[in-house]
Amino acid sequence: MKRAIAVPTVHVSTLDQLGKTTLTQWRDAGCLVVEDFLTTSVCDELKQAANRLVDDFDIDETVAIFSTRNPTHAASDYFETSSQNPGGQ
Repeated sequence: MKRAIAVPTVHVSTLDQLGKTTLTQWRDAGCLVVEDFLTTSVCDELKQAANRLVDDFDIDETVAIFSTRNPTHAASDYFETSSQNPGGQ
């Protein structure tokens, strides 16, 4: 049976304010909730941008198959250039 881990929660205005204890909690838990780091309106803008990326994605236009056994994906132009223009914008 897995043991539940409490997710550390902090209130800071910049990540530079994270103390040693908080960083240790983050390393131990594998995650960290930073409350009030972004405003609700900024979060809404980020969600809208993510939704636009998903809505504008054309699966037929970008096909790349990733495999650990056959690394032919490494020769794919999409594989080489997709990080330079995420979402095709």
